[in-house]
Amino acid sequence: MIADIILSMVKVDSRTVVSVLIANIRSKFNYTHSYRNAWIAKQKALEIIHNGWDASYNEDSNRRILPIAFTITLREKVDD
Repeated sequence: MIADIILSMVKVDSRTVVSVLIANIRSKFNYTHSYRNAWIAKQKALEIIHNGWDASYNEDSNRRILPIAFTITLREKVDD
């Protein structure tokens, strides 16, 4: 139940700070999470949203930057 609230808050804004998560849980459930547990819950929520860190990295729209960077470097050396 608390995990669902954290997940929904992180889905809305992944930059939500842990202290805001703690305050929201405190106001809804009259229970205070430790900072550590709230931080871990936020990290798990981010993993769920992005299908894990590896999948998130592989889906990066900038994955072609490395080949482009090498191409630019090679062309610069040829022009010198």
